[in-house]
Amino acid sequence: MSLKTKEIEALGEYQKNVTWKFLKESSDEAMNMKSDYDFEKWLKNIENSSLNKYHLTNQINYKFVYTERQKAEKKDVFKRYGTDINALSKIVVRIDPENWLRTIKTKKIILDKKIDPKRSLARYSLSN
Repeated sequence: MSLKTKEIEALGEYQKNVTWKFLKESSDEAMNMKSDYDFEKWLKNIENSSLNKYHLTNQINYKFVYTERQKAEKKDVFKRYGTDINALSKIVVRIDPENWLRTIKTKKIILDKKIDPKRSLARYSLSN
């Protein structure tokens, strides 16, 4: 397997774990992943360095979870709109989908979204 293929597969698994079933009502399960790459440093990199510069000798254990705030927000929104395809289309328009992506934890860090706690994660509107 080439280095580029390995990097793409690792990044694909990382993104899959961040987004896994984010529009499912009962997706509270945590996702776990071991990786040879420090994605946190790579994603903060402003120089657009290649991922192979963040290869590690010791793997990092990543845990992808929902915060209590995210769980409460999801519960409220699904209760309000439902879970069918029409409801999901309304939900996607009214929320910032990035706010519903799993929070990433490692032993060293908790990568939490920079969410303004004074602002609701979802926007509500009335329809006729």
